[in-house]
Amino acid sequence: MSSADYASAIRGFRLFRESGDRSEYQAATGYSYESVVRLFTDLPNHCEICFFDPDEKREEAHVFVRRIDSHYKVMRARHGNFSKWKEEPLPQIVALFEESPLVKNPSESFESFRVSLIPDHQRQWHVDGRLGHSSPWWHFWK
Repeated sequence: MSSADYASAIRGFRLFRESGDRSEYQAATGYSYESVVRLFTDLPNHCEICFFDPDEKREEAHVFVRRIDSHYKVMRARHGNFSKWKEEPLPQIVALFEESPLVKNPSESFESFRVSLIPDHQRQWHVDGRLGHSSPWWHFWK
């Protein structure tokens, strides 16, 4: 089990599929507010969580969350446009996550969220305030 698999042990989330350095999960019946809080508080510092942005109603957009000790950094992405990393309080992140379309109404065909390992060369980007994303293609577009 890789560190991206940590969410498998949290009640209410089930592993959907694994792909290299990424684990995809589905929200299941029985997840609770406490489960979501644990999902973020147990997030390893070298991983990030990604889920659909509930604030974007017309276009596909994502929210990325990274943890540094008890602090959380959030970046939003839509059509190749990435916001800068900014600190957000845990209750706000939990609320965003719970409102995400595939968390709120899970589908048997798609993941609700994914946990990915952050490549070594990108681990400080959220601290430095740089733009960045852990998808393998991103480093070609600098």
